[in-house]
Amino acid sequence: MNPNDHVRVRHGVLRRVSTLAAGVLMLFVVGAAAASAASAAPSGCPSGYSCGWKDRDYLTAGTSKALVFSCFVKDITKVAGAWDNNITSVFNNSSGGNTAIWFTDIDYKGAKLYVSANSGIKRLNESNATVNDRISSGYFDTAACRNK
Repeated sequence: MNPNDHVRVRHGVLRRVSTLAAGVLMLFVVGAAAASAASAAPSGCPSGYSCGWKDRDYLTAGTSKALVFSCFVKDITKVAGAWDNNITSVFNNSSGGNTAIWFTDIDYKGAKLYVSANSGIKRLNESNATVNDRISSGYFDTAACRNK
């Protein structure tokens, strides 16, 4: 485990927070009770974040628990290992209109999946099979995030 990572259990929801480079990266595994989502965004995806769920239709084992990042996640295995290669639906709830890019390999390599602001893909297994259950990194397409 990265020394910058810590894990807390609050109200039965596992939350993992990783802070790197003076707080540029925040990555959570959150549930509906812990997140305030924009009205158009699925439950579990807070405003300003890009989110991924293990199952289709923005769910993880029947809950809204999601992997979320506010700028980038360079290697999902280091911050939320069980989510690596397990994402089947994604949503970009960017507050700044930025495109989120998900990658099939760590360090922003491999096949790419572009998700426009305030949109998502409920079923990668049906529409984007090359990235379904293969996502390992991602970032918002801004100079500050893609250069991390």
